[in-house]
Amino acid sequence: MKYLGKITDEKDLISREFSDHYGECTTGASTQAKVVTIPSLTELYEGLHIYVKFTTNQTYNGAPTLNVNSLGAKNIRRTGGANAARYEWVANQILHLIYDGTYWVIVDGGFATTTYYGKTKLYTGAASTSTAYALTPSSLNSFAENVVSGYSAYSTSATYAVGDRVRYSVRVYECITAIPDGEAWTAAHWKEVDDLQTQLNNKIKPNPTLEGTEAALTGVEIDGVKYKIEGGGGSGLPDVTASDNGKVLTVVNGAWAAASLPIYDGSVT
Repeated sequence: MKYLGKITDEKDLISREFSDHYGECTTGASTQAKVVTIPSLTELYEGLHIYVKFTTNQTYNGAPTLNVNSLGAKNIRRTGGANAARYEWVANQILHLIYDGTYWVIVDGGFATTTYYGKTKLYTGAASTSTAYALTPSSLNSFAENVVSGYSAYSTSATYAVGDRVRYSVRVYECITAIPDGEAWTAAHWKEVDDLQTQLNNKIKPNPTLEGTEAALTGVEIDGVKYKIEGGGGSGLPDVTASDNGKVLTVVNGAWAAASLPIYDGSVT
């Protein structure tokens, strides 16, 4: 026997006894009127709980309805009162719904916004102004890469030389086969450029060994070119004082040093 807890009235008993009502809805994704059959359910009443497995996703662009055992089509709503939206659920998702006397309300249903908690749809396009989507890490990386690179989008009417770079499908590519006449995108003519993080990891090396300098000299290597960031000996300029006035710089043992200019009086020895 199933323990139902404290029962207050007959309706409470019915609600608790059949709170695990379950059925499968196979209505097409784009159809507004969803239907489901649930055994032993003969009436709708406020507080009724049901569980419905939708075998298709929800793509109807409007207010979908649910008709349980031909007891009448009722709008499906999310928490907060708004009608269920397009892509409210995915195929084979089981929804817990409560009948509030007028509508079927999805338990914990509703999309997240900048005001409310809720479900969030992952999105790969950075151009949207929606406040209900969450960008994936991949799309954020691609967006940053495009902003930093400044490359133009690929054009089917443009010509390209080997080494030219373009943006295509939110990625950056480098031309490896000259394109003298415009053409549709041909992957074989391009190679994908490493994403921004990989480029930074591969091309920027802190404190490389700088030829002709002290080992402790701070520097950086960018794309194979070595740069000194700050000096302090080695090939850096020496410290000078007022006593060095009139002197010139010369190289002594591979390093800069202040030296006096020799003075000749014109005599020949």
